[in-house]
Parts: sequence; structure tokens; C-alpha cells
Amino acid sequence: MWTSSPLRLLLITLIGAALRLWQLGSWSFWQDEVLTFFDARQFSLAHFQINPIPYLAVKISMAIGGSNEFGARLIPALVGILTIPLIYLLGKVIYNQRVGLWSAGFLSVCHWHLFWSQNARSYIFTCFFATLTAICFFQAIEKKRVWWAILSLVSVSLLIMSHVLAGVMVGSLIVYVVCLFFTEPKQLTLERWKVYTIFFSPFALSVTLLIWPYFRQYLFSGWGHNEWNRSLIYILMTLVYGLSLPVAVTALLAALARPISRDKIFLLCYCGMPLVFFSISSFFLNVAGYYLFFTLPGYVVLAAWICDQIWATQSKLILRLALPSIIVLTLVSQTYLYFKIEHGGRPRWKAAFETIQTQFQAEDRLVSSLTEMGDFYLPSAKSLKIEPIEMPDSLPAGRTWFVVDNDRFNVFDPEYDFRRRLQQRARLVASFPAVIRFKDRKIDLYLLEKK
Repeated sequence: MWTSSPLRLLLITLIGAALRLWQLGSWSFWQDEVLTFFDARQFSLAHFQINPIPYLAVKISMAIGGSNEFGARLIPALVGILTIPLIYLLGKVIYNQRVGLWSAGFLSVCHWHLFWSQNARSYIFTCFFATLTAICFFQAIEKKRVWWAILSLVSVSLLIMSHVLAGVMVGSLIVYVVCLFFTEPKQLTLERWKVYTIFFSPFALSVTLLIWPYFRQYLFSGWGHNEWNRSLIYILMTLVYGLSLPVAVTALLAALARPISRDKIFLLCYCGMPLVFFSISSFFLNVAGYYLFFTLPGYVVLAAWICDQIWATQSKLILRLALPSIIVLTLVSQTYLYFKIEHGGRPRWKAAFETIQTQFQAEDRLVSSLTEMGDFYLPSAKSLKIEPIEMPDSLPAGRTWFVVDNDRFNVFDPEYDFRRRLQQRARLVASFPAVIRFKDRKIDLYLLEKK
């Protein structure tokens, strides 16, 4: 009974759902999540956010699940679960059912997808809508149906409203169409022209909006400030680690393999063009590696295609299963690290504030690199903005707690001057170690008692 594709897909989806719901509310908020939490609570037409979809979703999610970590992450987790059968459809539409099942299986245990599924941020929405856009646009071209073009236009619009920088996917689809012009000039039928016109016309017209200052501000608002000194190497390492090395290498082999077919060109445009765009942009703008997260399904389907090619050409079961087994074992290992070592891929803010709460006195002050974190976990405390040059000498008499997350402090205290002064004057109460993506994300908790 369990040999049929629908039942296999159901089993894969259930495994993915269990992983995405497990310990959903246990992990601490991290810095961007807690900011999303407060912004989502205030979200309305009067307090409209740049990327409205995730803020609206988190607001609704908290109305269902409560104003806490679990509540904020509930709808993102459900969207992450729904992406598993969706990538199955992507693999099936472009190749066949077996590729779809391999793709769904890999995605279900992928730690990168798991992290953003358990995250009250925008990126799981970009992954979902990018996958949906890819399905609809590919179908629109292949079937030459206007309604598929309309669906793809709606989907890519929701993608852009999830995160404006994910709109680079429109450029990827433009490159794909240009490739078709050169490789299949005889296929430029009236029906395809209708598809192109319906999908691309709104974006062509939107270029005229560049004269509007507010639109320019919206378009370039997603970059942020490059206070973290991100580089091209950082982007590539983030992508490879997120994909896992076996998936990254297998996808690369798929890109280099012959023949160069229409379906492969489509996937290479989907996941390759954003990589090229953000790589070039990283030399003069702030580019986070996770901006490329929405391209994850493209790489996964390419890796699944290689697995399917091996399955179709090899007669021995051990050879058929060798590569998929390596991929799955690697992904499962990274997922194990995510749950057991990386504390959900987040610094342990929650544990640090719980420790403060056990010893907190009414007049105590609180200093951290992010006052919103204190506002959420310890709202009764008086939060002070950190002044690395003047503190702790500038503080008045009394007790002051310092929550030192070394990753952020490395940005504004690169010479370790502030932390050295703090170690000399304050008492180390506790340390909360966390290693995330091989990076030290430890939080130290100090108490300064000044008479």
C-alpha cells in the first residue's frame, strides 16, 4: 500500500511536519525575530511594513497561538510544511514523480528549511511563493495557457510582498525567456506571447514608478546596513552550508551534465541568476546569505534529478541508493546538530533572561545590545541603551545586568575594550554557550553592583 506516490508523499510530509512542529516554542527569539514580533503586533494600515505578508501572517499567527515564541512561529511552520508537497509538484512538473519524491524527501529533513520554518520571519514565505511561482510560470510556458500566467503573476507578487529583494526572481524568469528566444525561436507562438505579455507587462510598467521617491525607498529598503562586513565568501559559505555539501555538489554536477535541456535551463535560471545578482551586489551593498534561501527548491530539484538519473541507469540497488543515502544522512546529521547542539540555530537569549529573573530586584537596570530583547523577556526591567565607550563607568550606583552576546559585541567592541572593562568591574554570573554554523554565539551574563 505504501508504494504509491501519494502515500509516500504523505509519509514524507508527516516526517517534515513532525520536525517543524517539534520544540517550535522552545527556542529563544533571535534579534530579527523579536523585532518582527513587536512590528507584527503593531501591524495595520496605519503601521504598514515594507514586506507586509510575513507581518500580517505573524500577527494572525499570534492571535491563534498566543503572543509568544510558539504563537509567532505557528503559521510560518505550517507554510514550511506545505512547501514539502509543493516542491514535489515542482519536481513532478519539470521532470517526473520520482524526482518530485526525492525533492520532497530531501526538503523534509533539510536543516536550512527547518530553521526558517521555525522562524517568525519572511524567508519561509519567499521559499513557498518562489516554488509556487516556478511551477505556475513553467506550466504557463509549457502549456501556453493564460490562466497559468495569471497564477504565476499573483504568486510572484506575493513573493515580492514577502521580501522585496526576492523580486529578483522576475529577472531570473526574464533570463529564461531570453534563453528560449535563442534556443527555440520557432516556439515563439502567439499563445506564448500572450503569456509573456500578461506576466511581464506589470513589471515593465512599474519601471515608471522609479520617479516616485517612496517607490525607490521601498525597492531598496531590504538591503539594510553592512555593519557585519558580509562578503562574497560569506554568501557562498552560507548557501553551501544551508544546502549541505552533497546537495550543493550534486546540483553543480547537474548543471554541468549534458544534455542542456529546457527544464535544466529553467532551474539554472531560477537558482543561478539570484546567486549571480547577489554575488555582484555584495561588493557594494549589504547582502545576507539567507537572501538566497528562496532558491533552495531549485538546487534540491537539480540534486534530485541526478539521483533519478542514477536510479534509471543503474541496475544494482546499492548503486541506486548510494547518492540519495549520502544526501539524506548529511541532511539528517545537520538537523541533529540543529536540535541538539545549535539550540535551534539561535543564541540562548531566553535562558539568559530566565537566569536574570531568578535574581532580579525591583530597581535593577538592564543593558544589552538589543533593548527589544529585554522588553520581551523581562519587561519589568529598565532597559538602557548600550554605550560601549562610556560604560560601565558612566552608570550610577545600583545593580546593572549586562547581557553580552559576543557576536553582536564583536561589531561595536572589536578591540574587546568594553568587555575587558566589564570583566574587571562586574561579576560573571553565567555563560550560555552556543555554536551555530561553526560560529561562537555565546552569551555571557554579568552583574555590576556599584555603590
